[in-house]
Amino acid sequence: MWGVVVDGRQEQGVNDSWDVACAPTESQGVGLHQPTPKFSGRSARASQLRMSLRRQLNDWADDPLVSTSYVSVKRQREAPGDYPPLPQPSAASIDFNSKPSITLQESWGTHIGDTLLDLYAAWVIFLGHLVCFESFLVLAVSLGATSGYYYLSLPTDTTGAKSHFSANISWVLVSFAVVSPMIMQIKQAFVRREYALDALADFKAIASNVLLANVTWNWGKNGRADLPPGHNPRAKVLIKGLASDLYSLLKLPTFTRGRHRLTVRGVSVAMQYQWHVDTILQRIMVTIQQLHGQVETMKELGLPPNEASRINQYHWFLQARVEKLCNIKMYRTPQATRSFTRLFILILPLFYGPYYVYLIESSDGQTSFAFALALSAMTSLVMIGIYNVEKAMEDPFTEEGLDGVQIDLAFQRIFGAFDAIYPS
Repeated sequence: MWGVVVDGRQEQGVNDSWDVACAPTESQGVGLHQPTPKFSGRSARASQLRMSLRRQLNDWADDPLVSTSYVSVKRQREAPGDYPPLPQPSAASIDFNSKPSITLQESWGTHIGDTLLDLYAAWVIFLGHLVCFESFLVLAVSLGATSGYYYLSLPTDTTGAKSHFSANISWVLVSFAVVSPMIMQIKQAFVRREYALDALADFKAIASNVLLANVTWNWGKNGRADLPPGHNPRAKVLIKGLASDLYSLLKLPTFTRGRHRLTVRGVSVAMQYQWHVDTILQRIMVTIQQLHGQVETMKELGLPPNEASRINQYHWFLQARVEKLCNIKMYRTPQATRSFTRLFILILPLFYGPYYVYLIESSDGQTSFAFALALSAMTSLVMIGIYNVEKAMEDPFTEEGLDGVQIDLAFQRIFGAFDAIYPS
């Protein structure tokens, strides 16, 4: 036992050859190639502990007890000088009596600038969901139906006086037939997006731990030293290949729409993409089998059966997340409901055109024909815009809208985690 007094406290150790952390060799398979420092002797231990316990560091990874393990990561991820600094716990303040100081001129200027930028972004998103062929089709039907009913004159009496074809129609049908189904579908699509994010997070965590088990777990008296030289690189190739196949599957175009089942051309396209899906799923099964083989190699060299069973359980968790992501990719919200909503939006102006004519002929006489046309067009465009929002979220992996899963960024971070565990 040893002891050193730091800031009035006695720090004790167990061994004169105390190591801050293990520093296995490359043959042992640890992915961190930077060696971890070893301190021998009482004076060196006391010096390192004083430095660690007394220094107020902006970044905890700069602590001398662990700093060499993070040298490679810090070198690769050094932030440019013009980037905003990260908040650090060392700068946290718990003075509840202090009042916040706000520069009104700077705060209002920033607020106004951000508001204008947000409004600009909202307009871009708004137009992005409206500019499509279906919007122009609905707009044409809406304007044509309202104009047709307005110019359709009917005789009212023997004097030959004419009146327009108009009627005061309730909008309850629209609420039940269009708006409510679209709200339900948007909610379902958003929930599916959240499930996809959860499954991707689980996949990253489980795959990283499978790789860690292959390249760092040790047993007995340094039993992993007997592993073949290619064990660790092969484990990374398998895990990275599994993630690559999953990426390819999720990035496939959507081929489960109605046209892919009911039209000759659509069925042909769906069959081609389905062939790719079947091939990828078979490759994934072979990869899972190879990962089990990695565990069997470790078992032959002395890995305890309970630890081997734990790694194989990770493989099961990994496959379950892959299947869940595949199901989210292949299945949609109810096709019949979406088809009904889509068609009803298109034919709605044919039934509600007389209502807009009724507004023109209202008793106050203040509603003009141009305003009625604008109201009819706006109503149809709003409904088709909401439908396009729901349509963009149907497949959360295609990134048709801003609310989908950023699949490229997600897998870039997954591959980055693998490289941090075992650089190559």
